[in-house]
Amino acid sequence: MTYLTVAVQLALIPAVLTRRRWIREAVLLLIAGMHIGIMYGMGLVSFGLFMLAADAAMLTDADYRAAARLVRGARRRLRQRRENTAPPAEPPSGQSPPVPPQRDATAGDRVTAAKEEAKV
Repeated sequence: MTYLTVAVQLALIPAVLTRRRWIREAVLLLIAGMHIGIMYGMGLVSFGLFMLAADAAMLTDADYRAAARLVRGARRRLRQRRENTAPPAEPPSGQSPPVPPQRDATAGDRVTAAKEEAKV
């Protein structure tokens, strides 16, 4: 495990120098996961935060822009999901709310009704 940690840290040097963004992001994701694990597992929160900040300095402006696009897209999808699952609007004044259609009683409903009758 110790050699894997050293190998991941050393992989950062060629990853920063490469023009392929996916390599740089993959290595930085591994390093970030390692430092989050250090914060959680060893309780070295200040060290982990400092190292995450130092690792973030290795990202380019294009990487930050791509991350911002991902966050904006996720926010937009969450907002749309919330709007689609919002409770129905109140009916205009003077109108009664729509009555939901009645459904047939299932076996579970009949058992529940029988238990309630037995209590009375």
